[in-house]
Amino acid sequence: MHTMKTRLALLAFAVLLCGASARADDKPATPATPTPAAKVEAQLETYSVDGINILKTGVPQHWRGVNVLDVFGYSKGELDKQKEWNVDIVRVVVTNMVGQPLTGGAQKVGNNWLHPLDAIVKAHRAYGRVVILCPFGWDGQSDSLFLGKNPSQTRWWNDYLAKYREWAAAFKGDPGVWFELWNEPYAWDGKNGWSHELWLGDAQAMVDNIRQVAPDNVIVVPGGKMSGDETVIADKGPDLLKGRKNIVFDLHAYNAWLPQSREQIEARVRAVQDKGCAMIFAECGTSNAGYEMDPANFLGAVAKLGVTTLAWIWKEDKSDGNALLGPGGAPSEAGKYKWGKTFYDFSRAERKTAP
Repeated sequence: MHTMKTRLALLAFAVLLCGASARADDKPATPATPTPAAKVEAQLETYSVDGINILKTGVPQHWRGVNVLDVFGYSKGELDKQKEWNVDIVRVVVTNMVGQPLTGGAQKVGNNWLHPLDAIVKAHRAYGRVVILCPFGWDGQSDSLFLGKNPSQTRWWNDYLAKYREWAAAFKGDPGVWFELWNEPYAWDGKNGWSHELWLGDAQAMVDNIRQVAPDNVIVVPGGKMSGDETVIADKGPDLLKGRKNIVFDLHAYNAWLPQSREQIEARVRAVQDKGCAMIFAECGTSNAGYEMDPANFLGAVAKLGVTTLAWIWKEDKSDGNALLGPGGAPSEAGKYKWGKTFYDFSRAERKTAP
């Protein structure tokens, strides 16, 4: 399908350029500091998975949030604006996993200043948000983006496992930090050796790798075919869950989801939930390969079913149809479906607390 090939190329280009506003000569923004009260609240929180429900301190929750490029810089103003949007979960895009600093100050890596994950986590946790850490690329080069690749067959597989153990060791003490294994693995068209058995074997290896270090944090497992395919979760998800806890499955809603009817979307979500698998949509957007899609059916379905949903992407960029922010940082009203304003209204609307 030509549109998916185009989207893959556009995503790769966008990921490589997402640090353009934080080049080597720029001064990095000063991270926000959590208040003592927020630290105490965070210490009291627990997160767990019970069947299809994701629990915060034992109570089922339905979060709404955004994907953020905070490794390249952020500000207290942005953090406050996300509060206005009722954002209570963020997914941190990490494009250079091996070079990404964990602690200390902002560091120059290649042509970019990269902010440490520890500071980013603390900044968002001060607002009570869940933070999903997700690797998008290995070393910031175009050939090492995670998009569409078979994880266990990459040249950096063993190094990736070791690096993720470092991440897990750094954040195992904060249950509000969730670990997503990999951004959009496996070819969108089912080629390059794709199979449900490959997905299961890779997921088992990656989950168990983290569990060596972090026994309790929620782990987010991406679906198949660049995270657009839920059938592998319904088929093999129950096998992955055997003997493992606090697992959430992730799907991304673009052209494989948004053009469908609300009834079709609800049926696909229920097919996963009927197998006892908790799930989220960690990405959704209306712009794909040069055309726009109406998000109404999708947003209506996830609101009705109580599925945690995060929008792509928190930035101001008039050239990107999925940019959530418009001039002056207001919700973007660009495009036919005004994606920023639409998701702003969705995120502020009343939420169902459990499926």
